[in-house]
Amino acid sequence: MFTAIATTITMTAPMMYHLYGGVGVCGRRVFLFFDERLRVEAERDFVLRVVEKKLGLSEFFECQFCMGTIGVVTNCGFGAARVFELLKERVEVEGVFDVFKNSLNAARLYMWDDLGLQGWVFVNFVALLFYYRVYDLLLGCGLLGRYSVGDVVLYFSRVYKLWIGDKWMLSEIPKATRVLAEKLNVKISIT
Repeated sequence: MFTAIATTITMTAPMMYHLYGGVGVCGRRVFLFFDERLRVEAERDFVLRVVEKKLGLSEFFECQFCMGTIGVVTNCGFGAARVFELLKERVEVEGVFDVFKNSLNAARLYMWDDLGLQGWVFVNFVALLFYYRVYDLLLGCGLLGRYSVGDVVLYFSRVYKLWIGDKWMLSEIPKATRVLAEKLNVKISIT
């Protein structure tokens, strides 16, 4: 079905790939990406399960040569580097859903009709956009190691917009929030 092509290139350190077949069934190609770190991690987890007697040693030997290997079947004309980037983007999308469920607590719906569901999806989509704007801001300012998105939300949740007399005004801004705003290059106007 597929014939091996002797093309092996090194990708972003320890990742490498093999391309099997120029064109296979229905114009599809198979890329096998190998990651040594992923293999070591999978072997370690498997051996722990063997020690805990959840799996047998014979099962380990059957799976040993597949560990650390990611297979991708594709019909796109991209090269290995682009296919690997697309694979990584998929992992990032799964990470977004993890944020959606865990950080935004949006895993439960209490909707009874279509209109309510549409509103729920819209509000959570906007929350996800804001989450990643704050994340990118932290990343761009080099503060991601010190602050999380939740920290930023907590700091800025202490700033209130108040209706005083006949106009809107901001409450007093705590010093820690002002310092964080300066680090993020965020201007907070009093009115």
